[in-house]
Amino acid sequence: MSSLTKAQQRANLLAVIAALSAANIARVDLEYEGCGDSGQIESVYAFDGKGSEVTLPDVKVRITTARYEHPAGYVSAPEDADLEDAMKQIAYEKLEYHYGGWEINEGSKGSVVFNMESRELEVRNMPYAEELCETISFDENEESSEPA
Repeated sequence: MSSLTKAQQRANLLAVIAALSAANIARVDLEYEGCGDSGQIESVYAFDGKGSEVTLPDVKVRITTARYEHPAGYVSAPEDADLEDAMKQIAYEKLEYHYGGWEINEGSKGSVVFNMESRELEVRNMPYAEELCETISFDENEESSEPA
């Protein structure tokens, strides 16, 4: 669960959207993967309105971040963050909210997409499934404890 209020989260999203719009970015895909109790955003791809990959602008975005400070707990404060870092913060918050534990055990992979054309933030998650397999010998010469 995020330590930011819904209003702070919304303001962060609007700041990112404004920066992407100003740079004529139509879509940004943040791909993530995690398992075994760790996970991270692996790559970030930005696209223009024609679908061509472009470079994210090197701009700062004013967002609110939260960090844990003992003994006060979580403390939020405004910060000028790189656009990519601001998008990653939003992506991690959405992953935790919608797919808490996405990085635990078998884990999952997917993407968080900032789609400027549809005005949507899409969270796509594909959990890994643990596959169990047991081999049972059917050699006539072996005794088995399995029922026949």
